[in-house]
Amino acid sequence: MTSSTPESSSGSSSGSTQGSAADSTTTGVDIVLENIVKKYPGQKSPAVTDLSLTIPAGEMVMFVGPSGCGKTTSLKMINRLIEPTSGTITIGGKDITRSNPTELRRQIGYVIQGGGLLPHMTVKQNIGIVPGLLGWDKKKIAARTDELLDLVGLDPDVYRDRYPRELSGGQQQRVGVARGLAADPPVILMDEPFGAVDPITRTRLQDELMSIQSELRKTIVIVTHDIDEAVKLGDRILVLDVGAEIAQYDTPDAILSAPANDYVADFVGAGSKLKQLTLLRVDDAELEQPETCHVGDDVAEVIARVSAAGKDSVLILDARERPREFLWLRTLRKWSKVPDFDPENSPIVDHRATLNDAMDQMLESSHAAVIVTNRGRFTGLVTFDAVTELLRSSTQAAHEAAGSSAAADGTVIGTPTASTGEVTGDE
Repeated sequence: MTSSTPESSSGSSSGSTQGSAADSTTTGVDIVLENIVKKYPGQKSPAVTDLSLTIPAGEMVMFVGPSGCGKTTSLKMINRLIEPTSGTITIGGKDITRSNPTELRRQIGYVIQGGGLLPHMTVKQNIGIVPGLLGWDKKKIAARTDELLDLVGLDPDVYRDRYPRELSGGQQQRVGVARGLAADPPVILMDEPFGAVDPITRTRLQDELMSIQSELRKTIVIVTHDIDEAVKLGDRILVLDVGAEIAQYDTPDAILSAPANDYVADFVGAGSKLKQLTLLRVDDAELEQPETCHVGDDVAEVIARVSAAGKDSVLILDARERPREFLWLRTLRKWSKVPDFDPENSPIVDHRATLNDAMDQMLESSHAAVIVTNRGRFTGLVTFDAVTELLRSSTQAAHEAAGSSAAADGTVIGTPTASTGEVTGDE
């Protein structure tokens, strides 16, 4: 039997949500799989072999493993899109194998790659499907739709009446997440939700999800093939082998620093120490406050004010303090009033983004800095110097901690001599 509970995991959560799952803001519930088996007709070996697992309320848990290991099958058994051959699954203490499958699925959010939107329905109609089936009145559905569009970073006035074909891939995926949240379910399942979008859009969608989760504290289970995505998003990571055998179920930090066996180490891959640095978040770095202005401001006044402050660039915000563009003053001189910009291509990251994401965005920026937001609102700039300083200090602290631990254990730490390069004992 493969069994794992959160109590067996070592270390504290290093993932996206932080804090205790028992926190009063948690709106998710526990999921418990006990002795789950899935056998398909005509196959000698089960797709899932005796899987037992506890997913704590309010946590984001990532299912990772090679193709064919049973991670998607395990996910789909939670909402009974696939029926288990044997075993029990409880959600919030209720045995869902005894529930009506259709009613069960209306109480569990489900997000798939590409959003899975119905092409003949508008955005508001797609989001309102499940609330409508649950009997919500039209006014409540409309209010919920606008609330969720705002939550996922889409202006309701602009997007609610559009059709999926009128949206970019990232916008479709945002609507898919909104639809999964529509009926306020305690549990959300996601199957490779960001696999079909470009890397920059994926980073922004991941950031958006982390920000949403920090506010809502749902129980979220995500299937991904990308260990870097799992490390970034997960409070815990479930590494599965063939037949959904549990290789390790632990925090990202523990899996990177202490893989349970060679299989996990090979799956994590080379550079695990560098991956540990991606556990550092943007809000661990020191943020700078640039000169700002707002859409519609008088350009001459803005240039005079910013120049007097000794700056040659300005951050443009909208009326809701959301960043639009970071411009050099020489470019701003083209207009008499500060124009609006589509922020889609601006170097913006959420405050819970990794330093790795921030560095990637800096490659797209001419300012050696990226704009940091919290729930879409501007909070500051993180600069290249701030990121490299945080990486330097964190690496130094890790080396010092390792040295202290080795000294406490009586371990001899080797250092090369200047003349020969041979290792000598340094107690």
